Amino acid sequence: MLALKYKKTSELVIGNLFSNPHLFFKNLIYHEKLTLVDDGINSLEIRNLISTTKKITPISPLKKNLFNLLNISFDYPKEFNMFTIFKLNSFDKISIKRNNFSKLLKMNSSKHELNYTLIIGQPFLELNLLKKTDYFNFIKKIIDRNLGAKIVYFPSRKELKSNLEELSFFFDMNVSKNDFPIELEILLKGRPKKIIGFTSTALISLKKIFNSLNYNLEIESYLINCFENDKYKHRSKSSRSS
Repeated sequence: MLALKYKKTSELVIGNLFSNPHLFFKNLIYHEKLTLVDDGINSLEIRNLISTTKKITPISPLKKNLFNLLNISFDYPKEFNMFTIFKLNSFDKISIKRNNFSKLLKMNSSKHELNYTLIIGQPFLELNLLKKTDYFNFIKKIIDRNLGAKIVYFPSRKELKSNLEELSFFFDMNVSKNDFPIELEILLKGRPKKIIGFTSTALISLKKIFNSLNYNLEIESYLINCFENDKYKHRSKSSRSS
């Protein structure tokens, strides 16, 4: 609907180069300037994939034929500006500017530490990347290793309500209801004693933010080796090493 309403713009801003809907809008709306605002770990793959037709999430042959029939293009752009938290160099016609959180840090009111451990949830079940038993076992291991701690689960917006209700039923933890992205929630409401996650880019962004504020915040990243998709095995390692 947006593409039907806005046929032309001086600048188009997209948030995910590997999202087919974003690429669809990019190719449908005429723009003089394209800006990519992407802090996801997938942005580390841009240099390798930008000159190819490869996708992070492959398109099924049936959908591909349908898109070709409808003349819908998901080609990557050849020229754009990129705003990212990662230390990347500009290349070809891609100009990269680093996000140093200067505006976000001014909003900090989390000088006080709250007495809880935060688990950053991921939509592994919804994306068919893990079996439910495997994901629940990972959550159980985290809780068992943090006995006595108050546990708060910060869900991804993609996680289904039914799965979150099951997590609340089986485990002694609170599933939080959030108004803002996790970085902003913590800066505004107070920081936990510990943050634990899997492949979330927030593990990297939170580390950078709190290092800048000189706060000693414990952040743990759990490596998962049983993903159905090999790309996510690499992503899990990236979130630990960045």
